[in-house]
Amino acid sequence: MAARGVAMERKILDVSQVNEYIKGLMDTDELLTGLCIRGELSNYKIYPSGHHYFTLKDAGAQLQCVWFRDRQMRGRNFDPLTGEIFAEPRPDPVRLLRQGSELFCAGQISVYGPRGRYQLIVELVQAGGQGLLAQAFEERKQALAARGFFAAERKRPLPASPSRVALVTSPAGAAIHDFMELASVRGLGAEVRLFPVRVQGEGAAGQICRALDEINRQGWAQVAVIIRGGGSLEDLWCFNEEE
Repeated sequence: MAARGVAMERKILDVSQVNEYIKGLMDTDELLTGLCIRGELSNYKIYPSGHHYFTLKDAGAQLQCVWFRDRQMRGRNFDPLTGEIFAEPRPDPVRLLRQGSELFCAGQISVYGPRGRYQLIVELVQAGGQGLLAQAFEERKQALAARGFFAAERKRPLPASPSRVALVTSPAGAAIHDFMELASVRGLGAEVRLFPVRVQGEGAAGQICRALDEINRQGWAQVAVIIRGGGSLEDLWCFNEEE
């Protein structure tokens, strides 16, 4: 029993030891170094340090990525993926990091020990075409344009100083506070009526449409304003639904 207890005790490791061990395995695995991964960009953030954090995803999974500032290599005149040499330096590759764009990212899988999270340490980025959501948006926009929904003759002039404003937004979001603060500073004393709706997630598009129908039915407002705060392409997608 004593010998078994000693053997079991030897297997007791600190969390840091486990993460460091797994990191060592990943950092030396040839399969996980020099990877080139294609995916759709999401949840992009840039920090004051100059490091870029984002997610690559496909229809079934996602991968956390970090592109450190000292690895971004701006202004080079060759493509490390293809070996192609250009007469002039290429544009800043950071411009490729747009919500919804599809990318090829080359780098190495490693572990960020403090959070126990594996991630792709990005070495270079190359455009891979439009992402699935961005492509769906463009296709929908073209279909609606073909039906005349964006025609100039459909647009109505906005009143210069509306006195009755219908506000369509979430009562719990930060956007409503920003709007009301700006209205108090820049506005001309207009009366504002709130029509509360969800502004992201399932069912949000339907709620927004029903609010607009109610505003039109009442006939009170001179202007209807739909607002929300920022967010990822997925968060904002309800505003791209056909309804």
